[in-house]
Amino acid sequence: MQRTAAHRSPLPVAGLSNRERRGLALLAPAAPRRSHLGRIDPDRLTAEDFCSGQGLTPGAASRAIKRLLDGVIGGCLLVGLLPLLVMAAMAIRLDSRGPVFDCQPRVGWLDRPFTLLRFRCMTTDLATGFDRRRAREARVTRVGGFLRASGIEALPQLINLVRGDVSLVGPRPERPHVVGQMARAIRLYHQRHDVRPGLTGWAEVNLGAGGSVEDARKRLAYDLYYVKHHGLMLDLVTMLATICIGLSRRGGG
Repeated sequence: MQRTAAHRSPLPVAGLSNRERRGLALLAPAAPRRSHLGRIDPDRLTAEDFCSGQGLTPGAASRAIKRLLDGVIGGCLLVGLLPLLVMAAMAIRLDSRGPVFDCQPRVGWLDRPFTLLRFRCMTTDLATGFDRRRAREARVTRVGGFLRASGIEALPQLINLVRGDVSLVGPRPERPHVVGQMARAIRLYHQRHDVRPGLTGWAEVNLGAGGSVEDARKRLAYDLYYVKHHGLMLDLVTMLATICIGLSRRGGG
């Protein structure tokens, strides 16, 4: 006799260690539990959607191919854009005191910490005042404003790409304290770390940015879909969508 949804017990993921959790393979959820094309709702997943075996991540060969492509593409871009990177670094040093790079802690593949690199766009003075956001905006340097508007600010992340900290496509890398907060509020949140984080991602092209718990819950649905179905075709679709979104924003601006 077929079991109904009411008799399905929730997956006890919260009590599992990272190693135990990575021994679970996500099966293809039934159509009624995939509310929208391209996403998997974590709150609707049950123990019957998982099985022990190969794990959620792809095999070693698939990971190696993806890593090779990331390294080759990242290396070519880094070499080709090296003159621009050098000029940006010199402009930052001449414009204000402080380091060239803004080094930000992030959580990566298999919950491993890494340092995400960006060009520094603000002064090193601490933000003061009641309105912290306005105070932070006041700290943006002249060169930093240009680097942000042009997108050059993010180019040092190519170093992270070559080092293997990130991939071209994957879930957004978050700060450790954000991961801790979201993991306590959202079940299966750590599952998004079963693949390398990306410079762009399936959640980014579908939802964009968002800082609330509800935003993170919605983004996780797309991250889980990517973790389950990621491959060359989905990566190409995501990168093309990222380019189209970037061009439309520049055209609209």
